[in-house]
Amino acid sequence: MRGKEYLEELKRLSIFIKQRERELEELKERAYGVSAVNTEREKVKGGRKPLCTAVDKYIDREREIHKIIGEYMDKKHCIIGEIQRMKNPLYAEILYKRYVEFESLEKIADEMNYNYNYIRRVHGYALKEFEEEGLGVNG
Repeated sequence: MRGKEYLEELKRLSIFIKQRERELEELKERAYGVSAVNTEREKVKGGRKPLCTAVDKYIDREREIHKIIGEYMDKKHCIIGEIQRMKNPLYAEILYKRYVEFESLEKIADEMNYNYNYIRRVHGYALKEFEEEGLGVNG
């Protein structure tokens, strides 16, 4: 896996977690909301009541999210450690801001008082060094 792909895994996991959390909110509304169950009209054939099923789904999804968050935190810790092992502090700072804090190169350039084209170029050098140092290989 290339360095950039490895570093981008944090963003992918972050997006996945946010999507699952939105799904969890929908399940919560169905499970605990006023309109979750119409007990007067629904007949359940030898199974669990719809509210129980909705609550079970909510609990299962919540467990899944906690597992993914754990994976995210482990991956984040590992990536931060690898970035911090880089020899060039400017490279480390750019990669940290880009792949841990999810900042755009434009914002990084502005925060660091550099020209955007310079940051874009240095970002490329930083990724190359990240790969050459063998960081992110076993990710």
